[in-house]
Amino acid sequence: MSDETVGLTMFSDQVTIEEKETLVAGLSKEATERNVRGDPTILKEGIRLGDFAATRTLRLLNQLQIDHSFLSIPPGQWNDLESYQQGIHRVKQLRVVNNDTAAP
Repeated sequence: MSDETVGLTMFSDQVTIEEKETLVAGLSKEATERNVRGDPTILKEGIRLGDFAATRTLRLLNQLQIDHSFLSIPPGQWNDLESYQQGIHRVKQLRVVNNDTAAP
């Protein structure tokens, strides 16, 4: 997970409203150097999705052309917003690629 890809979790119904709130709060943190994907030293008890979020998180949403105006509304109300529903639709259309099998 990276500070960019953590933004995709906003569109999951398996992520609690409270966790989405921590994620939104984390969006105001300045991005620092990227941690290595899957680095077990950063995964510790009590870590939250918001701990991964940073200003760079919005970059992926912009690249996917997802209108993130819903972020100004409390997460409990996101489901009622067209911009959020369009984001869900766009994220569900993404294809998963296994980099372990990609050619060098």
